[in-house]
This record gives sequence, C-alpha cells and structure tokens, in this order.
Amino acid sequence: MNPKTSQPTKAYSRDSLSSLNTIEFAFGLIFCCQIIVSLSVISTSLLFSELPKILLLSAGVGIAANTFYSFLQRRLSTDHSTSVILFTVSVLQYFLFYVGTTKATFYSLGFHELQLICFTPISWLVLKSARLIVHDLLDLRASKKYVLYSRLGFYFSVIIGVSLYVLMLQKGNLHNDSDLSILLLIGVGASFLALLLIQLTSLKHKTLNELKWSNQYLRYQNRFFKLIRNKYYRNLFAYILLSQLVLFTFGAWFLHTLLEHGRLQSSPLLGMGVFILVAAFFTCLAVSQVYSQRVRTYGISKILSLIPWIVVLSTLICIGIGVFYSFAGQDNSSIRYYIVCNIFTIIVLAFILGFQNTSMDAYFSPLDKRQKNSIENIVIGYGLFIAVAITSGVVYLSTTNIQLHQMLPAHGTTPIALGTTIVLCSVAWFIVYKRMHRNYTALLEKNLDRQRNLIKHDQAFTESLSTILSSKVLTSDFPHVITQLKILKIIDPLAYRESLTLLVDHNHEGVQEYVVKEVQNLHLIAALPKLNLVQESRYFPILKTQKLIVRAAKTLSQSKTISNNTKYVTQLTSSKLANERLYGALLSPNISVSKRGKILANLYSDSLPDIIFNAILGAKDLAETETLNQVINRIAQPEHANAVISALATDNNKIVDLLETAFELNRKNEQVQQRILLAYGKIGNEYAVSKLLDYLQYPNHNVVSVALDALSKCGFTVQDSKMSLRVRTEISDVCEATVWNMSALSDAKIHHCSSELIRALEIEIENKYETLFRLLSLLHDPKSVESVKNNINSSNIDESELASQLLDLFINEELKTYLIPILQATTYQEKIHDLRGFFPCQKFNKKELLTNIIFRDYKWINGWTKTRALLDLGVFTDDKTAEILSAQLVNKHPILREAAAYSLFQNHTALFEELKTRYNQNDRFYYVYETLVEIENKNTSSQSAILRKEIAEFLTKVTEFKDLSGVTIANLTKMITVQHLQKGDEISSPSIQSMDYYFVYAGSVNVTSGEHKDVMTVYDMIHPLNIMNNSHALSITPNTSSIVLTISKTAFSEALYMDESIPKSILKNTKYEHIGVTIDPLVFDLS
Repeated sequence: MNPKTSQPTKAYSRDSLSSLNTIEFAFGLIFCCQIIVSLSVISTSLLFSELPKILLLSAGVGIAANTFYSFLQRRLSTDHSTSVILFTVSVLQYFLFYVGTTKATFYSLGFHELQLICFTPISWLVLKSARLIVHDLLDLRASKKYVLYSRLGFYFSVIIGVSLYVLMLQKGNLHNDSDLSILLLIGVGASFLALLLIQLTSLKHKTLNELKWSNQYLRYQNRFFKLIRNKYYRNLFAYILLSQLVLFTFGAWFLHTLLEHGRLQSSPLLGMGVFILVAAFFTCLAVSQVYSQRVRTYGISKILSLIPWIVVLSTLICIGIGVFYSFAGQDNSSIRYYIVCNIFTIIVLAFILGFQNTSMDAYFSPLDKRQKNSIENIVIGYGLFIAVAITSGVVYLSTTNIQLHQMLPAHGTTPIALGTTIVLCSVAWFIVYKRMHRNYTALLEKNLDRQRNLIKHDQAFTESLSTILSSKVLTSDFPHVITQLKILKIIDPLAYRESLTLLVDHNHEGVQEYVVKEVQNLHLIAALPKLNLVQESRYFPILKTQKLIVRAAKTLSQSKTISNNTKYVTQLTSSKLANERLYGALLSPNISVSKRGKILANLYSDSLPDIIFNAILGAKDLAETETLNQVINRIAQPEHANAVISALATDNNKIVDLLETAFELNRKNEQVQQRILLAYGKIGNEYAVSKLLDYLQYPNHNVVSVALDALSKCGFTVQDSKMSLRVRTEISDVCEATVWNMSALSDAKIHHCSSELIRALEIEIENKYETLFRLLSLLHDPKSVESVKNNINSSNIDESELASQLLDLFINEELKTYLIPILQATTYQEKIHDLRGFFPCQKFNKKELLTNIIFRDYKWINGWTKTRALLDLGVFTDDKTAEILSAQLVNKHPILREAAAYSLFQNHTALFEELKTRYNQNDRFYYVYETLVEIENKNTSSQSAILRKEIAEFLTKVTEFKDLSGVTIANLTKMITVQHLQKGDEISSPSIQSMDYYFVYAGSVNVTSGEHKDVMTVYDMIHPLNIMNNSHALSITPNTSSIVLTISKTAFSEALYMDESIPKSILKNTKYEHIGVTIDPLVFDLS
C-alpha cells in the first residue's frame, strides 16, 4: 500500500475485517458475560460500604494482570500471548462459576465480591487483547473508516447478549447466583472460541505469529528512573490517571445513586439492561465520530480539551438537581435526580470510553515505534488500576469521614463529596492535558527539526538536476560519470564546463581522457592549474593520458596568452574563417565584462550554430541591454535555448524585465514561454519569483506546470499577503481537482474502464500531490514541507500518520480543513466522503465519465489521460459519441487526433468518409486529412502505418524510459519520425556528438562506432549518452527489414532540459553492455 494514496486492496480489507469481526464477536461475548453478571450483582446485593474494599483488591489484581500481560507481550507473538491471556481469563471465569454454583468462599470472599474484584482486570485483559488483534490484522491508521467496522463484531456481541439478558429477565428465567454463574460458563466457552479463532487466523495472517518487540531493548528503554525523568511520559501518565480517576469516580457516584434508587424499582435488573444498551449505542456513536470531517474541522485537541468541562458541567447539573429536589427518598422528586444521573453517566461514558480512548492514539505517535506498545501498557494499564485504587480511597472517605457528614445534608454527603472530587480532578485533568499537548507539539517540532536537518539542500523544495549532477560527477565512477557529464552538458552547459575543470585529475583514465579532450576542445583556461598539478605528480610518467595532458596544457597556455590580448580576440571574432570565429567565442568568457559585449556582438548573427552557442555562453554576467536582447532572442531556437537559459542565470532584475517582454511577444508559442519560465527559475531571485507567481494564474496548464517546477527550485517563501492569497487559492483549486480525480478513478474502477485509463488517473493524482507540496513550499519553510512529504511517501504507516500531525504545526488554519484530510493516510473513498462539503463530486456512468475527462480543462487533466479516455469512449456507437470524436479530430495533439480518427474508422465508417472529403478541401485543417488517410492506410494497405498510440506503448517498454509517465511518453511521440530500413540501407553520423537518438521498433540492426560493433534488437535505444568516445563516427545498418524510430538531437536535447524526469530515468536505467563496457546498473540516488 502506498501511504500517500493509501489505497489498500479491497480483498485484503474484507478478508481482514471478516476474520477480525469473528474474533471480536468472541471477545465481545466474554465482556458481555462479565458486565451482565457484575451489574446484576451490583443491582441486587452490593452494599456501597463494601465498594472501597472491592476497588482496592481489584486494583491489586489489575496491576498484577497488567504486569503479566506486558511480560508475555515482550516475549511471545500476538497469537501466542493472546492465547495465554484467553486461557487465563477462562480459568478465572471457571473459578467464579465454581464459586457461584457451590456457594464456596475464597479468603472469606464470596461469589459477589470475587466477581466484582475480577471484573475490571478481566475486562482490561479482554479489551487490550482485542485492540492488539485489531492493530495486527488491520492498521486502522491506514484506513480510518474501518475504526467502527472493526469493532462491529464486539458491539454486536454485547448488544445481542444484553438484549437476550433483558428478554430472559422479562420471562423470569434468572433467579439466583447459579443462574448468573451460567453466564460465566458461556464466557469460558467464548474464551476458548476466541483462542481457536486466533490460531486459525494466524495460519493465514502471518502478522499474528511474528515477534515484534525486543525484550532486552524494552527493558533497557523502559527503566523506571528513565521514564520518570521524561516530562512527556509524566504528563501522559498523569492525563490517563486523571481521566480514568474521573471515570471511576463518576461510576462510583452512579453506583451510589443506583443502590439508593434503582432497587426501589420493580425491575432493577431490567433497568440495568436498558442502561447498558443505551450506553453501548452512544459509545459506538462516539467512536464513529472520532475521524469524521466534523471533528477534523474543529480539531481533536479542542474536543479533548472540552471533555473535562463536559464532565464538570454534568457533575454540577446532577448536584444541582439533587440539592434542589432530593438526593434520596421514595417520592417522585428524588426520581428526577436518579434519571439525570443515568443520562449524564451515559454521556460521560460515551465521551471518555468512546471518543477519548480512541483518539488518544495520536499522542503516542511521536514515541519510538519500538517502544510505543510497551509505553501504552505502562501508561494506560498501570494508570487505569492506580486510578481504581485512588477511587477506592475517595469512596472510603466519602462514606466514613465524620466531618463531611456534619457539614453536608444527610443523604447528600456521598454524592456531593464524590461530585466535588470529580470537579477538582476534571480541572486538574484539563490543566494536565494542556501541558501534555504543549509537550506533544514540542516533540513534533523537535521531530520536524531533526528531519529538516537531514535534508541536504539549504532552501529549495526541489533541487534542480543540474545542481545534483554538478556534485554527483565529482564522486561517481566510470562509466556513469561520462553519462552524467553528457546530460549535464545538455541541461546546463556552463555547469558542465565548471565540472570539467574539477575533473581533470580524475583517478580513472577513461574519465580523465574524456575530460581532458573536452577541456582542450573548449579551451577551458580555468582547468590549466589542475593540469599543471597533474604533470607535477610522480605518477604522471606512467599515465596513459600523458601525451594528451601535455598537449592540452600547451593549448590552454597559448589560449591564456591570447585571451590577455583583447584586440587579438576581437580580430578572431571578426574573421572570415569559421574556426577562428569559434575560437574567439570560446575565449570570450576570459575577457573582462566591460569589453566582452562588443567582442561578441557580431557573433549572434553568425551562420554557424556552434559559434552562436558559445557566444551566448560568453554573455554570462553581461548587463548591456542590447547584448541581453540578442541573447534572449535566441531562446526561440531549440538548439540554443539551453545555452540562453544557462547564460541568463544571474541575479539581474533587468534580465527578468527583458524576459517578461519576450514572454508577451511569444504568447502563441508555448515552448518558448516554457523556456522563458525555466530561465526565471534559474535566476531565482525575489523579483523572478514574484513574476513566476503571476504565471500560476495563466490559462495554459503546461505553462503553469513549468512555473511551479521553477518556483520549487528557487527556495523562496511568499511574504506578501496578496501573493500568499493567490497561492492559497491555487492550493484550493488543486485540492478540488485532486478530489475530482479520485472520484473519477473510483467511477472508472466501478465501470471496468481500461487498466491504462485507471493508471493514467492514478498518475494524475500523484502529480496533483506533487503540485500541492510545491505550492506549500511557497508559503512555508521548504524543509518543513519536504519533511512532511517524506513522511507521507514513507512505506511506514507510523511515519505517514505523523505527517499530518507535522503539517498541523505550520500550515494556515484556512487550509487545514481540506488539506489535512487529503494528505492523511486514508483511502480515496474516505477523502471524497470527508471533503464532500468542500468539493462535492458527482457520480457518473461510464459514458459520462469518459466525456467529462475528455472535455475537462487541460490544467487539470493532461493529454495522455484524455487519450486513454477517448480510446475507451470509442466502443460506443451512438451519434453523440460520433460528435465528440469528430470534434477531437482538430486537436493539435497528434495522439488524441489519431485516437479519435481510429475510433471513427472502426464504428462510424460513413461519417469517417464524409469527414475525410471535407478536410481534404480545407487547407487550414489539412493535417486532419493527413491523419484520416494515415488511419485508413493503417487498416487497408499492406505496409501499415504506425500510430502514435502504438509508438507510446512501445516507448513504455524501452529500458531507459522505464520510469516515465504516460504524459511524458505522449510528448515524446510528437518528436518521433519512422524509418523503414531494408538490408543494405544505412543511417550514419559523422561523430557521436552530433548523432540523433534511435529506437529499434522491429527487426535488428548493427551499430558500429570505431572498432566496436554490436547488434541491437527490439526495444533497444541507441543514443550518445552511454558511448564513451565522442570522436568516432557511427553507422546503423539493418540485418533484416527493420523499423527504426528517430528523435533528432535538437528535439531530444530540448526534452532533456525541459522535463527532468527523462534524464533521471536515463541515468537510472542506462545500459552499458552494448558499448563494450559491462557493468552493474547504476542506482542513481537523486538525494
């Protein structure tokens, strides 16, 4: 399961739930038997004066039981430890059954006292074991909608059991202790049933029979003095202690009221049965609301802080009713007090047992996951039973203290004393909660700071690939470093040249040979000091590259001398000889900034691309408007655009203004606009960031995507309120689009749409998540945002759950209501349900769904997803579908156009012919006619045309493109040309450096470079990035009739620097065995 998308399989959920609810039913039956017998004993024979003794003994037994449980859990797997606990519980229940039927005593304690003493420890062991089984079979943090479903078996068992009990009471079938003790025998049977079910389930679910904790580690970490020194543990323990003390004291108050009034009823046991049913219902209701959107809107912390005051208010109302009417007596006025006590006891039980105990999991999340379960046992288990012991003392004082009886009314002494204790403890409970929550927040912030410190970069949310490669090439080995350098040369030529100057002393001679040749060819004078140091090394005489280094050092020395003569360099740039002009362009970066502009002026209109390219790089750090305009004008040319973007990467606001003018002049050219936005990102100052923010509102999705990518690499956070509002609005829009995509994905699965469309929608959602994080990094510290992102993307559910809590620390309150539900580790269905109040989604039938995807704005659905929807829609043959397909024929995206034409040809032949005739006579849409003819030929001629859809499917199987998304593949298909080769044909390139990129679509070809020759087959990519020697010529000759797909060098180079996912995929998956170098694949770490 991916924590970000949180989509557990339905099979796993249903299977786990069915197993879980069967086991929970048995646990519920044990608990039901215990609670019925105990309350029956209380209703018929308990004296309130005996309660302190019973509570004290129960606390002692409970502490022993919790110690035994912790001992087992550290040493045994879940199924074994739970089985031992269930066996122990069955023995205790059988013992109580024996005492109840034989009227025996145990240390002067009869059946009634023993039953009440054992009730709390047995209930604790049963509930704790049930919770552990739930956690192992179905982690509820990964799917919160199952919180209630996972307990249905338990609640169902309790409700059914109590209902039967009530029915038996009405028929008079329960008369004495022997009858009640029969229920304990049923509990024994339920214990063995649960034990058997757990063993059977563990055979299928291996998580139950795995040992999860190290006893030695826990003993060391959970030492008493170590825990007691931890402020957070102390506050956590105090919170649990006080909340349980309030619960048990309120319970004691209820028992006192019951014993005073309940026995006056004609059917006290029947009344208790109804009370249990109502309490179970409201507790169940409280559990169902813990993770609801309503609670999330206000925040769990606010509701938890409100619970103590709800208890205080309930207590004061009860006392007020008792004082105003009567605490005891047989008149109708005192019955009001009894009824009010019953109502508020149910409310308190529901809030504490249902809401608080379920939502407290969040406060254990900052703890070490290896300690978490053990700490829960210590804090909750011992806290619970210490609270029982303290309650014993409170009850004893309230019944025996003479001064209290003198101060308070006769029948109101105990209620008022217990009520006062509850009020004081509730106030302390609230204070402790606030302290605990502050410590919890501090722990989260500490966790966030620790994670932020592990993030390597200083500011930017996403490091650019050129920055990553600039550092990677310094530590990588041959041949990977060559591929990295070649990619760096394309995406950032200036960073490439800087890296070359640092690598001339590389310890691998293959790398050194490549670098020194490049340094010499590019006349990188900055590398001369390192070359001189290499020549001074004692190992220099034995280097294979010795002659090459000497020649390069001599060339660079001459270049250094010439570059000092500005007049001579000017003459070189004005020469009629191309090689001299190129030499002058290469030397220009060494000329002072004040003189360089004039020297380069003539070169920007040169006829040779290489000269223009190097002249553009020479313009780095120049500020003359005329020169900058000449450079910026070249951004429209794909072969020079990467040099322009690299050269403009300086902190100069004038460049930003000139780029803005260029953007406006190229409003009809999307590619140029995207290159300009990349240049903004490279500049990366505050002024450039403000301009990029303006483009987030641009109507073209592709332009917005590039702007976001550029912003995420700048490292700025928005401070201006208007800009901040704009970003928040964009976040809201992205959230709405994300939820819509989730709903569409759900509908696509229901209607059995193609697996390709389902995968495309999943990628759409993943991309929207990435966009959300990029936008958040504009409002908040990028390191904090990346820390949250890393936790959400983690395979560990604890870290994924922690992510939303970290997010709660720093995001805007306005965003929390819908952003946290989207980023929480829940299923898509839960997100859609939780956010229906913010972003309502409509359910579609299959045709409506596909139509809505096709016509949805490109800002929210990319062309590849639309293509898959169009192909799925093609199976419908009605006239409305024909209209939609006809409309898509004029789409500029070739793969969409082909998909529409193909569907028309298959299902609407007459309309296809009519459209072909119409578009043949329309010069403006002649490209549509060409597409229609291509589709017709595909299905009628002997040599079938290859459709873009088929090319896209082919490219997904190319190893180097293994990690690319469908939208990237679809964009690459636009650049493809198809070549049919027969034996004897040849594709040649004068050098590796100038070669195009090839893919063997069918057949096999021989690839020859220098002395090396290899055979390439289907799905192989032939490219210069994994060939070590640039100077060799390259030839491709077919062995049989073959089909080769070609992307030009210029087009593919542009794709590399415009979409970083392409070079990243190539770096990760490049094969070297076809070039005479056999080496293990590189796992390219982009961290």
